[in-house]
Amino acid sequence: MFRYFQDPLNFAYIREDNAPCHFCGSTESRIDGSHCRGEASIDSVCFNCLRDGKLIDLDLTTNDLDFSRLNSCILNEEERDELSNQIVYCTPPLPTWQDTWWPFVDGDFCKFIKIASKMDFRNQDEFIDTLYDEYKGTNDPDELWSFLPDKEIRNLSDGQYDVTVYLFHRDKRRVTTWDAS
Repeated sequence: MFRYFQDPLNFAYIREDNAPCHFCGSTESRIDGSHCRGEASIDSVCFNCLRDGKLIDLDLTTNDLDFSRLNSCILNEEERDELSNQIVYCTPPLPTWQDTWWPFVDGDFCKFIKIASKMDFRNQDEFIDTLYDEYKGTNDPDELWSFLPDKEIRNLSDGQYDVTVYLFHRDKRRVTTWDAS
């Protein structure tokens, strides 16, 4: 359903009540509007309206990105705008504690897969190899590994820890970022 977010039903901030989508009135599969940032406020936006870019009209954003990285890789302004709009307006917000940039690798954004646990890696070395560039060397590898849960994370409620690791995929490469409360 979303180009850059694999499993929104399990890892996005889903609206659990019957608050209708701000744009179409649907009460099916909606993102909690309190996670959209901007001047306007909405209670919810359904997956279809989010994917179709309805937040653009209200200038409500869902994610942040590093425009300098995007600008250095993609010279065509129209392509840059299309890619950035996909992340900023048309993708569910990452379930992070703090604002974080969406990983951009080899000319495209990574797809968010899930909140990670030790079960997602063969060993600590493989995990360290997946760290996104900005995160390499920022913490002790042993400490980061110790923060990963020992059980599989199947949904957002399973994966809310003081330190949370986010697993992404880009082509054949796995990429991780982390965030702390």
